[in-house]
Formats: sequence, structure tokens, C-alpha cells
Amino acid sequence: MLRALILVALALLAAGGSAAAPASGLRQLAVVTLEGEDRVAFVDLARGRVLRRLAVAPGPHNLDATGDGRIVALTSPPSGRVTILDGRRLRVLRVVSGFGSPHDVKLSPDGRTAYVLEEARGTLAVLDTGTGRVLRRLPVGMGAHDVAVGDLAWVTHGARDVPLTLLSLSPRPRRPAPNGTLAAGGAAHDIDRAPDTADVFVTFWESGVVTRIRTGGRIGRVLWRRRVGTLTHHLAFDPYSGRRLWVTDRAGRVLLLSADTGRTLRSFTGCPGPHHVAVLSSRAAVVACNASGTLAVFDAARGRVRSLPVGQGPHDLAVVQVP
Repeated sequence: MLRALILVALALLAAGGSAAAPASGLRQLAVVTLEGEDRVAFVDLARGRVLRRLAVAPGPHNLDATGDGRIVALTSPPSGRVTILDGRRLRVLRVVSGFGSPHDVKLSPDGRTAYVLEEARGTLAVLDTGTGRVLRRLPVGMGAHDVAVGDLAWVTHGARDVPLTLLSLSPRPRRPAPNGTLAAGGAAHDIDRAPDTADVFVTFWESGVVTRIRTGGRIGRVLWRRRVGTLTHHLAFDPYSGRRLWVTDRAGRVLLLSADTGRTLRSFTGCPGPHHVAVLSSRAAVVACNASGTLAVFDAARGRVRSLPVGQGPHDLAVVQVP
């Protein structure tokens, strides 16, 4: 009974968007899109093996998952589809068609709502993951590429030096409202947020720069801006420590930065074609190595790198905790 209560509490924390440390009795799975196979893989990170590969709509690209793995949403831009999966039972729940090159997707904390960026239409689609119904679409600008979601939604716009588009999700997360634009200081690519703050972290196309921007109060205030690599690509804020930021560099490195200052704390190699990154704990992260068909697990405390074969063309990934 006590174990069941603990598992429920952890699941609620994960579903509420708060990071719970990896716990006894729970397994960490990586959910990975495999572009070269039109599949999604579920990987047991402790055992280092693939539990299942599921066929999905052609061209699987970006994904997001609730912390407890109950809902996973992934985009397939060339197919115009979004696939909803159960990350605990390892099965497809539904496939939703009719999107205009859906590129990025983020879930609400409870997993009931998916925010889907449609590059071809320049819109943010609000999708009910339970019914597969698109509740509404809002214009956000052509080339809508990546999105971070909190009280606001922050949208980047491909390889163009245009401002971020901001939408309010609070107090009505299913009815986003325009909230203006925000200059990022270049062609913003990937974006992530620091929970419980109004700060976002941004990488830039064909650049080695990463920046932290405060989007509340003195709106648009750059807290720091650093050139840390050659072609910084994707990033993930570490919610376990609250002080670190993982960044991939297409030149073949994975960087661990201070989220407070942007200073490089560690630099790793051993991941050919590093793409998306997900945080495992306050000292570790896992990266999709697109060129080698592997995941690389980086242990910042010990300086170790562990490689796990997963399939052809791993692109995006999320880490979930399941019984």
C-alpha cells in the first residue's frame, strides 16, 4: 500500500510538470523517434536495451511526453499527422491527420492538450489528445518551428531573424491568446524554459551562441549571451538542479552550461550527429546521436559516456518514469 501511494505521488509530480528525482521502484525509459525507420523506440536506460519499436506515420520528428509516460505525442511533418501513444503500455492510442507540416509539439502537464506547430500554415494547433479533435488554431507566423510551453507559449520561426511569437496560456490553456513578440537577437532555433520563471534559453541557426532571456517584468532583457560552440543545435534545462543547461553542438560535442551565467562546465564527445537532449538527473543527460543510430548517456560527475544502439536516425527523445 505504501509503495502504491509513493508511486501515485511521483506520478502526480511528473504530470504536474515538477521534476521528481528518479525514484526507487520506477524505471527510466527514453522514448525516441527513429526517422530512418518510421518508428518510435522505447528504451530501458538502466538495462540498455530497446523494449519495443512501434511503426508510426512516416517521417516521425519531434515528440513530447508526460513525466509518467501516460501520454506521448509525436509529429510526422511529411505525413501531416500527429501520433498519440501510451508510454506505459507501449502502444499507439490514435493518429490524427490534417496538419500542415507539423514540426514541434509540447504537452500540457496533464497530457490532455497538445500544442502543435504547423510550419506550412504558420499556426499553433490546440489538440485534445483524448479525442483527437483540434480545438482551435491560432496564427503565429510562417515557418513556425519550435515551441516552449509554460504560462506562455514561445515560438521560434526557422532560419530567419524574426522575433519570437508569444501566446498566453494562463488562465485558459486551451484558449491561447496573442501576447506580442520578443526579439531574440538573431534567427532563433530551439527554445526551452526555466520552470517557475519567465526565462527562456535559445539557440540560433548556424551559430555557436546560446542566450538566456527574461520575458517577464523588464520584458526582453538578455541575462547572458555566450558563444559556447560551433553550431549549437538543441538544448534542455536541467530541472533537477535548477542551475544547469545541456546543449548539443552539431560539430560533434555535447555541452553542460551554467544556467546562471552560460559558462561551460563540461564538454563531451562520443555522440556522432548529436541532436535532441533530455535530462536524466542532476548529473546526467541522454542525447539522440542521429549519425550513429545510438543514444549517448553522459554522466557529468564521472565524465563517462555510455552508448546504446536504438535504430536508424534517432532524432528527438523524452525521458519518462514508469513502474
